[in-house]
Amino acid sequence: MPRPVTRPSTSGDMLRLIREHGVATRAELGRITGLSRPAVASRVADLIGRGLVAERSDGPSTGGRPPARLEFNASGGAVLVANLGQSRGQLAVCDLAGTILARADGPPAEASAAKT
Repeated sequence: MPRPVTRPSTSGDMLRLIREHGVATRAELGRITGLSRPAVASRVADLIGRGLVAERSDGPSTGGRPPARLEFNASGGAVLVANLGQSRGQLAVCDLAGTILARADGPPAEASAAKT
């Protein structure tokens, strides 16, 4: 894991850390941030509840139950992106990782209606 980082003060900070560093366990997040177990658990529970982080149980075990690994859930939401000009417009729907899920481009509706 990378060197220690500034303590995430919000769930959003924790999400950024999980997204930037990939899959991690709660214990690893605690070591990276220096936060207590309850502080990490609280932030992670909030992110899981919002659908922004998912748990995987495919981590290596040291004899007991494998630790739940946490990963950024790119499909936990969507973003609508618009680029509108006078003669042309572009719309796209992206997942939270920026992958384009759908896209459309063409003249604005008003320009299309005026031509008919």
